[in-house]
Amino acid sequence: MPLSKRKLQPEKSREEKQREYTDQVAYELYQNRLLLERSGAAESDWVTADKIVRSPVRTTLFAS
Repeated sequence: MPLSKRKLQPEKSREEKQREYTDQVAYELYQNRLLLERSGAAESDWVTADKIVRSPVRTTLFAS
């Protein structure tokens, strides 16, 4: 398809990217919790995921 006919999508903001990554990590935490048959809640998975995503150590080690 020619470039002129493609719909260009606006660049996602840093906050949008971070939210999407947080959602992804929270879902992985949820899957692991089910696999290990541990109790918990979606809210706690999301809070933990948010801490992981915002961690300066993670940011340093996994900078993209």
